[in-house]
Amino acid sequence: MAYKYVSGVREVRENFKKIKNGLDVPMRTTLQKAARPVVSVAKKNAPKESGVLRKSLKMFRVPRLPSGYVEYRIGASGKARLYAHLAEWGRFGHYAGTRFMTRTFDSEAQPTIQRFKALWPAELEKRIKYLATKGRTL
Repeated sequence: MAYKYVSGVREVRENFKKIKNGLDVPMRTTLQKAARPVVSVAKKNAPKESGVLRKSLKMFRVPRLPSGYVEYRIGASGKARLYAHLAEWGRFGHYAGTRFMTRTFDSEAQPTIQRFKALWPAELEKRIKYLATKGRTL
């Protein structure tokens, strides 16, 4: 049995830890731009009874994550958040849910990833130029 060794892994890990902190801003803006169409599709798929749920759908940034992590959530705000789960999943014996968010995420997962891939290099380049004007590096 032949063994193969890769040298320099420790140095790569240390360097990645250094740049990981600088990637938060471009990742956040890229993810926000890539996920914005998901909100509009969710609004189109939402049940149309009163329109309150449809109007309340928003994208929220998840606070207090460790450095290097970026997360957004899409959901209802205001009073609609109290019954949004019923519109999605329904209530046993009374109301069949519409699964509007599930359908939205299923249909928009790959397009969002493709949008992120397309937007990421430009946002990263923009951040590098900004840091260069401040005399810092990524």
